[in-house]
Amino acid sequence: MNEPYSPAHDSLLNKLMDEHEFTDFTRFTAKLGNVEIWISNYPHAVGLYDMCQNSRPSRLTILRMWKKLAKDIVKNYDKT
Repeated sequence: MNEPYSPAHDSLLNKLMDEHEFTDFTRFTAKLGNVEIWISNYPHAVGLYDMCQNSRPSRLTILRMWKKLAKDIVKNYDKT
């Protein structure tokens, strides 16, 4: 992991995942609600892009995020 664990980062990312789906996918980021999430360096440096650049969520949250991201990509791909 590239950055130190942050309980606040972890809590916020989990809350966003509970309330929103990933959208606006690029090679580097995806949106979760109105928050841009860095996804490019999974699993080493992922998470809240603008708010928490010097911290990371827990490993468990990173795994949850990756599974949700894959599910939301497929779900949104099927809509096109």
